[in-house]
Amino acid sequence: MVMNARDFVARFKQVKTYLDGHADASDELKDAYDKLNQAFKGAFSPDALKAALADSTGIDSELEERLTSTQILMNQDRARRSG
Repeated sequence: MVMNARDFVARFKQVKTYLDGHADASDELKDAYDKLNQAFKGAFSPDALKAALADSTGIDSELEERLTSTQILMNQDRARRSG
């Protein structure tokens, strides 16, 4: 099932919030987020994003895969901190 724009943005913000609160997060996570952010900005202009959010447009599978990979890295970083 394709992830819609609203779900993508919500999950994207979770990663951003995590990184904002953990300046010492792994370089691998920071790099993955930077690449995801660049891909996201390349895929959506501000107007295109507004339209996608309004009608729950599906997200390109490459962006979804990048987000999933970044979330895995975030979860590994969390586990490292609590372990």
